[in-house]
Amino acid sequence: MGNVVHRNADQPKPAIEAESSSNLSGLKILVAEDNEINQNLIRAVLENLNLDITLAENGQVALDLRKKQPFDLILMDIQMPVMGGIEATKAILEYEEAEGVPHIPIVALTANALQGDREKYLR
Repeated sequence: MGNVVHRNADQPKPAIEAESSSNLSGLKILVAEDNEINQNLIRAVLENLNLDITLAENGQVALDLRKKQPFDLILMDIQMPVMGGIEATKAILEYEEAEGVPHIPIVALTANALQGDREKYLR
């Protein structure tokens, strides 16, 4: 018999159910993050899901890596030295369009939680 999960109606459904995480095994994730503590935390969590992780310490390195190899997902910090996440995201999107290569989803990683930040980053 299958597992039964009980949750209140007002509780959000998890984006990924625990038992389906095996379906993610082997996905290639590019993580653009300059903070070493955050890098280690993200790596530990994602490697626990059997994901293939590549770290970039800034947006320029992330852009260079994107041009050299395909990834299934990019996790992009917003504030980094050399090239920030917003600038790197725009450059990656421009590269993908100019080269006609498949778009890789980019998810922002940020501690910025002020009202309006989300909308600003989605532009």
